[in-house]
Amino acid sequence: MSLLLALALAFAEPEEALHGGLSAGAGFAYDLAGIRVELGNNHFGVYAGWGLLSFGPVSCYDCASGGGSLSIGARWYAGVRRGWFGSMNFSQTWWSEYVHYDPPYTSAQTIPGHISTATAVAGYRFLWSSFFVEVGLGGGVLRFREPSVCGGQVPPNCVASLGKAGYRIIPDAVLGLGFEL
Repeated sequence: MSLLLALALAFAEPEEALHGGLSAGAGFAYDLAGIRVELGNNHFGVYAGWGLLSFGPVSCYDCASGGGSLSIGARWYAGVRRGWFGSMNFSQTWWSEYVHYDPPYTSAQTIPGHISTATAVAGYRFLWSSFFVEVGLGGGVLRFREPSVCGGQVPPNCVASLGKAGYRIIPDAVLGLGFEL
C-alpha cells in the first residue's frame, strides 16, 4: 500500500499555477524567426511573437514607410509545460507600396499589401528546470493580397486598389529556445 502511495505522489501534478515564458526561435509561432512571449497555466498557453515578417516582403523596392507584423497563438501541453504539444498559430503582415516608382513624394498614393497565415503544429518541449527547447512540425494556409499593378501609369490615370487574393498550402516547423519565468 505504501508503494502505491509513493508512486501516486511521485506522478502527481503540481497545483495549477500561472506560468510565463520568453523564447527565441523559428517558425510562424515566432513570426518566421524572432521572439515570443507566452502566458498560461500548467497545460494551456497563449502567446504573441514578433520577428522577420515585420520587415515586409523582400521584393518590395518601392515600399512606403510603416507596416509590420504580429503572430499570435494558443498551445496545449500533455505534461506540465513540457512533453508533447499541439498549437495553432496565426500571423498577419501588412505593408504599403507607392503607386508609381518615383517615391518618396509626400502626396504619393499608396496601396496596401497583406500576408496572413494559419498553421497547426504538433511537437515536443524538453524542459530542464526553467530552460526549454521545443521542436515541432505541421502546416497550414497562407493568404496574400498584393497591391494591384497599374501598368506603369501614374495618378490620376492609375486608381489604387487591392490586388487579387491568393492562397497557398505551406509547411510550418518550430524550433525554439527559451526560459520559463
